[in-house]
Amino acid sequence: MKTQSSTPSARLKFILASLVGIMFFLFPIEDGGNYTIGLGIITDKVKYAVAAQLPLMITLTICLASLLTLVYSVRPFGGEKCATLFKTSPVWNGLRLLGAIITLMVFTATGPEMIIGAGTGQTMFKDLAPTIFILFILAGIVLPFLTDYGLMEFIGTLLRRPFKALFKVPGRSAVDAVASWMGSGTLGVVITTQQYQKGYYNQREASVIATNFSVVSTAFCLTIAEIIRIDHMFFSYYFAIVVCGVFAALIMPRIPPLSRLPDLYIDGHVGSMRHDPPTDKAILTVAFDKAIARAEKATSVVASAKEGLFSGILIWVTLLPLVMAVGTVVLIVAEYTSFFTLISTPIQWLLDAVGIAEADKAAPGFLVGFADQFLPPILAQGIESETTRFLIGIMAVTQLIYMSEIGVILLQSGLPLSVGRLAIIFLQRTIIITPLAIYLSFYFTT
Repeated sequence: MKTQSSTPSARLKFILASLVGIMFFLFPIEDGGNYTIGLGIITDKVKYAVAAQLPLMITLTICLASLLTLVYSVRPFGGEKCATLFKTSPVWNGLRLLGAIITLMVFTATGPEMIIGAGTGQTMFKDLAPTIFILFILAGIVLPFLTDYGLMEFIGTLLRRPFKALFKVPGRSAVDAVASWMGSGTLGVVITTQQYQKGYYNQREASVIATNFSVVSTAFCLTIAEIIRIDHMFFSYYFAIVVCGVFAALIMPRIPPLSRLPDLYIDGHVGSMRHDPPTDKAILTVAFDKAIARAEKATSVVASAKEGLFSGILIWVTLLPLVMAVGTVVLIVAEYTSFFTLISTPIQWLLDAVGIAEADKAAPGFLVGFADQFLPPILAQGIESETTRFLIGIMAVTQLIYMSEIGVILLQSGLPLSVGRLAIIFLQRTIIITPLAIYLSFYFTT
C-alpha cells in the first residue's frame, strides 16, 4: 500500500521494524511443547547460560542501587539520568534499602527462616528476580521495534472504534494485550506504562489497560493447569479464563475507581482519547498513513537501543529492590499468618452456599492471589475436588493484580494507582468474576 505522503525509506522502516517487533513479542513459537514468544526463548537461554553467576549479579545490582540511592539522597551527583535512577522519596529509599538487606540475607543464607525460606525470600530471589533481571534488559533493547516504528499506530487505528466502545481505551492497547498473552503480564504492564510516559495514554486509559489487559501468558496458564492437575482439560480452562477476563474488562472501566481517574496526560494537558478527523479514506489506508508518519519521526535503531538499554537499567534500579522488599514481606504474611484465612471467611460462606466442595480450603485462594499469583494454585494442590481446583485456577489468573511483581511496577509507574486502589481493583475483579467462574467450573467439570 502506497500513500502520497509516504517515502520508500519510511515504509521500509515501518515494515521491517514491525516484523522484528512481532517476531520478538507477538508471534507464538513452540518451545519444548509449550508456546511462548521469541523474547521468552532468548530470555530462557540467557538465564541458562549465566545461571551460575545470576545470584551474585542480582545481589550486586540491588545492593549497588540501594547504596547509590542513599548517596544521592545526601549528595546528588551526575546529571539528568542519575536523577532519574536515584532521586526518590524517603519511603522508596527505605524500601530499596530493605530490598538490599533481604537480598543479602537470602544470598548468604543468613537470617530467620521466615525471611530466607523457600516460600518467601527464596521464591523472590530465585524465581522472580532472575526473570526480571534478564527479561527487561533484553526487552528494553528490542521493545522500540514494537512501539516506536508505527505498529502501535497501525493496530490502534484499526481497533480504535471497537476498543473504545467496549473497553473505553485506545485501540493500540490491543498490542499490550497480545504481548501479555504471548509473553507475560509483566511485559504488558511495562509496555503500557512506557506508552503513558511517552504521552500516548492518559492516566485513566493507562490504568484501565494495565489492570485489565495485562493477563498472564498462555504458557503460564498451562503451568497453573499442571500445578492444580487440570492440564488434561486445558482448552476448557483457557476458554473460561478468556470469558471471565473479557467480562471483567467490560465492567471495570465503567465503575470507580477506574472510571473516576483523570484524563490527564503526562505533559499536563487533559483530554480523552484522541479522535481522528473525518476522512473519506479507507480505514486501512488511514492506519497505514499513521504508521508511516510515526516511522518517519522515529530515531535510529542504535539510538532507540541505547534508550531501551537505559530503560532496562532503570527497571533494575527501581524494580528489583522493591520486588525483593515488597514481595518477600507479602509472602511472609501469606505464609506465616492466618490473615488471608480470616478475611476470606465470607467467601467460604458463599462457596458453601453454592455447593463448592472443600470451601474452607478454597476460600483463602480467592484473596491470597493479591500477594502472588503462584499462591492460589499452591494452596489448591491438596484439594480433591476437580471443580474447586478448576475454580481456583480461573481466579488465580483473572484477578491480575498481585503485589509481588505487577503491583510494584504499577506503584513505580507514576499512575494514580496506590496500594489501596490496587486492593480495591483486585476485590472488584474478584467480585465480578466469581459468579461466572463458579458457573463455568461446574459446566466444564460436571
